[in-house]
Amino acid sequence: MKSDTRARSLAKTLVYRVAAVLLLAAVTFVFTGNLGETTFVTVVFNAAGAAVYYGLERAWDRTDWGRETERLAQYPYAAMPTREPQKRVRNNLIDERSPA
Repeated sequence: MKSDTRARSLAKTLVYRVAAVLLLAAVTFVFTGNLGETTFVTVVFNAAGAAVYYGLERAWDRTDWGRETERLAQYPYAAMPTREPQKRVRNNLIDERSPA
């Protein structure tokens, strides 16, 4: 199963936040007409938003819900998934093929 690295999660966070900063700044300026208020609201909101987004992204990465799983048919010798080391699985396959 593939999992995002922390660097990838951080990059996704930063790209999303840049878009959010521009949108929030534009909307806030339209409503306030004040550059100082617009800057304050935009900076505070987006700093908090970036922290929340990063935390949620990492939390979602820890769950398998909604992810596609690989089909066992792709691996003819695959058994049910286990937490055993790969070396032991290989040894079991070799032992099964050798004469008794």
